[in-house]
Amino acid sequence: MPQKGSKVSSTGSHSSFRKTLRGAASPAPPAVRAGLPTRDLPRLLSAYVQEGVYLRLSPRTQEARQSIVGKLVWFLDNEGHAQCGQAEIRAFLTYLATGHQDKGGRWGLAPEGERFCRAPAASTLKTYHTYLRAFFGWCVDQDLVDVHPMARIKPPRVPDVRQQPFTPADLAALEAAAKHTCCPRRDTAILLLLWDTGLRVSECAALTMGDVDIVAKTLLVRHGKGDKERVVSFGLRASRALWEYLRSEKRDWTTAAVRDAEGECARRALFEMAAGHGRRGNLGLTASGTKQMMERLTAMAGITRPRRGCHTLRNTFASSVLRDGMAVQTAQAVLGHTTAAMTYHYAAPDQGDVCAAQRRHSPVDNAKKKGKRGC
Repeated sequence: MPQKGSKVSSTGSHSSFRKTLRGAASPAPPAVRAGLPTRDLPRLLSAYVQEGVYLRLSPRTQEARQSIVGKLVWFLDNEGHAQCGQAEIRAFLTYLATGHQDKGGRWGLAPEGERFCRAPAASTLKTYHTYLRAFFGWCVDQDLVDVHPMARIKPPRVPDVRQQPFTPADLAALEAAAKHTCCPRRDTAILLLLWDTGLRVSECAALTMGDVDIVAKTLLVRHGKGDKERVVSFGLRASRALWEYLRSEKRDWTTAAVRDAEGECARRALFEMAAGHGRRGNLGLTASGTKQMMERLTAMAGITRPRRGCHTLRNTFASSVLRDGMAVQTAQAVLGHTTAAMTYHYAAPDQGDVCAAQRRHSPVDNAKKKGKRGC
């Protein structure tokens, strides 16, 4: 106990306290996980794809997940990267944009198609960015990494280029070409149905006999984009073309079997592949086969512009119905769009209509007319 009047020196106690602070080993902060080992990516991709099964993602989305992330794994292995982080992902996206210049083409697949030797579209680059960002976001949610490796990688800019619809002359040439293919009735029916309903090519390929009611002129789209279901209608010409196709195939679409959703007839593909080797199997025409059919038609019709596939028929439908006065909300429902903005994007006005309207409203010409009236 200190004596009365004596001073208590705090120097020693303070000094010892500071020594204690300096001597106490503070725990080192945990290392921030900003990437993933390349060897773990195939296993994680498998789990990621399996999760999509019970989330009921469309087969197309699942295939895109598998393909895009799988190509990232291929690139990392090919370049010898043991870790996948921000720098490696940037390098992959750069390769995606420039890999067509390599001797073997992009992915080393130049012998399999000239498209691997062409520069990818900006929309393709953005699609890769979107899918990879979703995959690594899933990795963050699963506590596999602490920092999203793509948080600072911006998506590429995609120019807002609206796809021009087919002109009346284009459509007449396509109809004429469809009559001279190996399956004229089938190809004519597909052409008119896509033009008259605005269906996606995948939706058209998925149609079965049970999905179509020729009498009511309606068809049921069971698995649209986002697995959404909707009913669309078609007109008299498309109905007649479809009826002629089914009659040429000797299919009895009026029987009760077609109405039975569980029956074999109802599950039969509406559009089938061409006969081969003297016999016919009930093999449905795939989306890829439908696109190839459209490529043949445009070549026969002499249409050479860059965008001339099945999707252009969807744009043609949207432009036509809106020009004829259909409400945007109605067109949105028919096309299966989530937002009206997407419907407006599809419905690009025909360039000929734009030029004609501009000529009608020419300020110079109209000013001269007004001047004459004033005199």
